[in-house]
Amino acid sequence: MFYKKRAREVELAQRKTQKENKKQTKQLEISWTVSDNDLGHRLVRLKEFLEKGWKVEIVFGAMRKGWMGRRKATEDDVSRVLERINSAVGEVEGAKEWKPIQGQVGGQAMLSFEGKAKK
Repeated sequence: MFYKKRAREVELAQRKTQKENKKQTKQLEISWTVSDNDLGHRLVRLKEFLEKGWKVEIVFGAMRKGWMGRRKATEDDVSRVLERINSAVGEVEGAKEWKPIQGQVGGQAMLSFEGKAKK
């Protein structure tokens, strides 16, 4: 009986460590022409996820209904969005880009960041 109880405790401890080690990935969808308020809200969420040590993928120009009919992004829009994202990631200690940008800047693209969990 003692052995069964001990085996169960060991199994539960292993499950707990596996769950803690598993990194969660979140995905944020943003348009290149996003308003400042919407972008600010998404950046707050981005910081929260990175502080928890999660991986975050930011998807631009997803093929969702209504996205293709919006106005085209200018270079100013693109640079403003990228600058704010990079400054937000820079504010989180230990956060970094874990994949280079995929896709076309100003079109469909994906940025990938990884945070470092605080202990």
